[in-house]
Amino acid sequence: MLFRTNCKVCRLVQNYLMVSIPIVFMMWLRPDFKFPEGVDVRAIIGNAIGVSLFLMVCWRIYADYLRK
Repeated sequence: MLFRTNCKVCRLVQNYLMVSIPIVFMMWLRPDFKFPEGVDVRAIIGNAIGVSLFLMVCWRIYADYLRK
């Protein structure tokens, strides 16, 4: 996290900004950015989302159950 706060709304806004700013940046780069032939961008994005979801679940299990 960017800042350490206890406010749920503040954390929600921070998480939203951490996700939305890179998405807007990628949308802004789209017209000038091309992937090479043979690279399946959808598969890369899907795999990245799946791996990040798995890592987030593992982190929550560690933080909530194993750290104590």
